[in-house]
Amino acid sequence: MKSLRFLSAFLLILISACSEISNSSTVLKSKFSLDLRKSESSFKYNPRKTITREMINASTTPLVLVEILNSDYIATIQSAPFPALADVWLTKDGKSLTTKDGVLVATRGFNYDLMGADVAALKAALTKAQTSKQPIFYDRSYRYLVKDNQDEIITVNCELSSAGKSPVKIFDKIYATTLLSETCQNKVVQFENKFWVQKNGLIRKSMQWHGINLEMILIERVI
Repeated sequence: MKSLRFLSAFLLILISACSEISNSSTVLKSKFSLDLRKSESSFKYNPRKTITREMINASTTPLVLVEILNSDYIATIQSAPFPALADVWLTKDGKSLTTKDGVLVATRGFNYDLMGADVAALKAALTKAQTSKQPIFYDRSYRYLVKDNQDEIITVNCELSSAGKSPVKIFDKIYATTLLSETCQNKVVQFENKFWVQKNGLIRKSMQWHGINLEMILIERVI
């Protein structure tokens, strides 16, 4: 059944690529809902090679590309069709990422899920850092659910600074952004998050730490 499912998805991609632009909204609903692990399929699915800028320009549905950098997971994910206090990005099989203004705050359905993150200090720093010449220091925390339904909270000391102008290219379109680098650590972990931020404050691209299992997640805001 799995092979038939993935074969059907593959045929859908080939047919869609030849469709007229007038049918783009239908094509996009099918194409953007694909959520495949390359190791589970008979072909290497890569949305960067499948989705075109022409298709993106024909859609208004919010969309992100998500890649877990220490695994083969890559997917394009649409925003959930229900109101929420933050942006919920929902995959076809029920996995989800939640972001607040582009900052990762939670996941569901992945290994060692992030139950919640305190991002208020980071969000304030991201706004200030675009015009500040000095690093900004603060603490923030990540919360996970472990054995016996107990919370595990990881608190880190962070420093955010600007690396200057750094344009990014996403699906053949170049965006003017400023690169902001966040280094965080405690006695156990150390990591660096990167945020490519547009002048209007939109985080167009980011590399964010999820936790000790998944580590870094790449998020690109496509639409």
